[in-house]
Amino acid sequence: MSPSPGRGRDVSDVELLAAVLGAPDPVATAGEVGDAVGISRQGADKRLRALEEQGLVQSVKKGSRLWWLTDDGLQRLGAAAAQSDASPGS
Repeated sequence: MSPSPGRGRDVSDVELLAAVLGAPDPVATAGEVGDAVGISRQGADKRLRALEEQGLVQSVKKGSRLWWLTDDGLQRLGAAAAQSDASPGS
């Protein structure tokens, strides 16, 4: 059973970036990202906007706001995966 959206779920930046990358289309909506990580659409939108300020994602408003990873976002995600692969017990 997946966690219900809302407060109380700590989601890392890496989880959010992975959810954007894992969207079925080349871009993701905040709702899709929120569903993927178990937080509300509003919570995902707030976090994605913060990641945009860091240069890790970009967005455009086309009806819904659409999000995608920047090269820096892809590098951050790749570095996290490499670190995870290198940690003992992986």
